[in-house]
Amino acid sequence: MNRVIAVIVTSIFLICLAYAQEQNQPSLTAPQKWISKTSNDTVTINNSAGVQLQVTIVVDKPGSGINLKNCGNTSHVDAGSTAVCLSQDPNNQINFTADSSAQPATGHYQMKQ
Repeated sequence: MNRVIAVIVTSIFLICLAYAQEQNQPSLTAPQKWISKTSNDTVTINNSAGVQLQVTIVVDKPGSGINLKNCGNTSHVDAGSTAVCLSQDPNNQINFTADSSAQPATGHYQMKQ
C-alpha cells in the first residue's frame, strides 16, 4: 500500500514539474509576413503593452534591404539577412522601410515574449 501511495505522489510531482516547466517557456508568435514597397512605406511592429519583446526580422532575398529604427545599434539590414531587436518601450516602436524606392523589401518577423 505504501508503494502505491509513493508512486501516486511521485507521479503527481512529475506532472506538476512538467506543467511548471511548460508555463515558463517564452511565448513565440507565428511568423508575420511584411512588405515595404518603397522607402516611404513604413512597417511598424507594435509593442503597445510595453512588455519585453525579442523581435527577429528576416529580410528576403532577392529584394532590397531595410532601414531600421529603434533596434539598438542596428539601423540597416541587407536582403538575405536577419536582425534581432529588443523592445520594451511602447513609445519607441520598431519600424523599418525598404532602402530603395525602386525595389520592394519583403520578409517576416517573429516576436518572443
